[in-house]
Amino acid sequence: MSVLTNPDTAQVHELIEARSQSLRIKDAAALNSYYAPEVTSFTLDPPLLHTGRDIEGTAAWLDTWNGTLGYDVTRLDVTVGGDAAFAHSLDRMRGEKSDGGPVELWFRNTVCLERRHGRWLITHEHQSVPFRMDGSGKAALDLVP
Repeated sequence: MSVLTNPDTAQVHELIEARSQSLRIKDAAALNSYYAPEVTSFTLDPPLLHTGRDIEGTAAWLDTWNGTLGYDVTRLDVTVGGDAAFAHSLDRMRGEKSDGGPVELWFRNTVCLERRHGRWLITHEHQSVPFRMDGSGKAALDLVP
């Protein structure tokens, strides 16, 4: 059976694509709907740890972008076992900040999901960028796969 003919794996792929589309069109409520209420997230933005959904915070962040966002999920790999699933990918985000500055970066994304009442929800997310190991400690935002 191919990966996408497995119904559980296909559902996780569909969730990740739907979540990405919500980000592209900057729909904070839809974006948050793919996460469990008690989600734990290690995202690119401070602080070090986020807990729970934050529709208002998401909407405020989305408002700092002009127009729609470019968001691509590449090299997506999904593993499903029972009511738990794990997925990792290399994601690309691009757009223009409302202050006029263009942004384009690749980052690593890992999500853990749980099936609840027949629906997959993201219960944990971890995003990261590598940093320069030259002593500068600067994020390596110019890397591409």
